[in-house]
Amino acid sequence: MDTAQPIPKMIRGWVLVPIIRKRRLFRLFFLVFFTLILLVWGSWHGDWVKEFSKLPFPIFGKPEYYTITDHSLFEPFHVDNPNSKSVKELCETFPRHILDTIQPVLKIGHGEDRARVEAQLFSVSACFSDRQLPVFSDLTEEIRGYHVIDVLEDLPDLVRKDNVELDMYDLQKKMYINGTLDKHDNQKKINGWMLDKYKFLPMIEKAWSLKPNKEFYVFYESDTYVFWDNMFRFLKNFNADDRIYMGSPSPGRERKNRWGKLEPSWFANGGPGFVLSRGAIKALLHSAYLGGLSLTEKWATVTREDSCGDSILGFALLEAGIEVMGLWPMFNPHALGDIPFGEQYWCQPALTLHRTSPEDMRRLWRWEFGYRRLEQPMLYTDLWELRNQDSGVTQGRGDGEWEVPTSVEAGSLEACRSLCLSQEGCQEWLWKSDEHRCVAIRSSGHSDEAADGYRAELGGGWVRETVQEFRQCNVTRWVRPSTSRIF
Repeated sequence: MDTAQPIPKMIRGWVLVPIIRKRRLFRLFFLVFFTLILLVWGSWHGDWVKEFSKLPFPIFGKPEYYTITDHSLFEPFHVDNPNSKSVKELCETFPRHILDTIQPVLKIGHGEDRARVEAQLFSVSACFSDRQLPVFSDLTEEIRGYHVIDVLEDLPDLVRKDNVELDMYDLQKKMYINGTLDKHDNQKKINGWMLDKYKFLPMIEKAWSLKPNKEFYVFYESDTYVFWDNMFRFLKNFNADDRIYMGSPSPGRERKNRWGKLEPSWFANGGPGFVLSRGAIKALLHSAYLGGLSLTEKWATVTREDSCGDSILGFALLEAGIEVMGLWPMFNPHALGDIPFGEQYWCQPALTLHRTSPEDMRRLWRWEFGYRRLEQPMLYTDLWELRNQDSGVTQGRGDGEWEVPTSVEAGSLEACRSLCLSQEGCQEWLWKSDEHRCVAIRSSGHSDEAADGYRAELGGGWVRETVQEFRQCNVTRWVRPSTSRIF
């Protein structure tokens, strides 16, 4: 019987190499084909992909936080005893060169509390000259050396014609000219909140006209506290020619998705401020998008229908293909005294606060100069320290992510406090006055819902040393965008 003879190596090479090459070609073809299928699928189902990218937890290996290693641009970054310094002396440390690339824009209203406006101008905005800071309002006037621009003065006919809401604007202007606006409570006749929605779109147009081609535009209001050092550190990590729109996300106007179903759009809440990149504003003002109209004219009907200018702006941006980067809690809708410190408000840097009182505005601004660090941004744990620096045991609200044990009877707020101090490791106490019940909170891991009934009533406080011992920040949580993680 014949036996099989081994195939010579040379012949095997001639036979096998083409087979191997064909397999490699087939694999390459399959990879290209599969990639094309994914691209086509993504073009039809991109909304799903985008939603996955917004989730507040890691998915597909995407980290939950930005990795940012940077340093303060203030020089010197730390000022000893800042309360003894003048505003001019403190502003000498401000990195004015950054204003070549980052443009602050302040929006106010004539009817606002003047003490609040002046506190803003003498703190957060104090280091900007009149030439450096556009101040937009609903009336032209001078306030503490700043020329305030009436951004409603040139509203187009598509917005003004037969618009009864703007009758108040005309009345305000008339009374200002004849000198009666600020007499006999005449300002109360003007609904400044109603006029406010008309400022947003012309404000964007005017900011670009006055200060064109800056890398980023930071829009904020009289009661917005901006942590400029943190803001500068953060924005340096983005490409200004990308279409960037960032802030604290809120649900806005309904809009049809790809399948014709109505769903809410998202916009950046104007109170905590928002940021637009050069790329975003260029896209918003592009002639092809506007179709021969101004931005304000294009959205005249929507402006009449909607009650909130920040919602209108967010909708206009979305129609231009620009979605909000939801960066709550770094853009924070809370006032300093109302921050619900906990997992969401501890190791995250603060970019802005809202509803800031004139007293807190001035106090926080000076405190920043003495607390600032070269290589670490201002975190919420630092703000907790500021708010609770006067004593080891702090009265007031608490809202941290700590375990809530079973409540016990306590006849008074003081009795609840004493209970907490008597227990090793107690970080927070909460007292429900109508039931005379108390909880002493010691460790991490509880659901906030367990304590909501107690926080609704509100007695309670924190033990500073214990909180500091248990709540160290090993990672700075520069959160990534999400419209699932919202205020």
